[in-house]
Amino acid sequence: MTTFKKDLKAALAIPVKIQDKDLSIVTETINITSTGAYCKTAKPLPLLSKVVLTLLVPQYNKKGKVDKRIRCKGTVVRIHPVIVDGRPQSYDAAIYFDELSESDRNHIAQYIEHHLALTK
Repeated sequence: MTTFKKDLKAALAIPVKIQDKDLSIVTETINITSTGAYCKTAKPLPLLSKVVLTLLVPQYNKKGKVDKRIRCKGTVVRIHPVIVDGRPQSYDAAIYFDELSESDRNHIAQYIEHHLALTK
């Protein structure tokens, strides 16, 4: 496994589909790093459950912006209910990327760097 000097984090709304054997959730990231994502879900995900993620991460080329589909396996490492008027309205989930190719991890890191450079 490659270690990164600095695992940059950015508040980016990247479309993501989260699946396990019992559910399929389509949502967006709240923030992302090259090692994991934080997102809001309508249903709670079991802590430490294994999930499959499909992310649509923007990619820039000569023709402009296109979405690159990245598929990886992850583990739910934190789940936090968002309480409104005493009831859970949604859940914030942190998912660690367990199985992500090095090229896809680098693509996510480069997109984050690109975004952060534009917002300086």
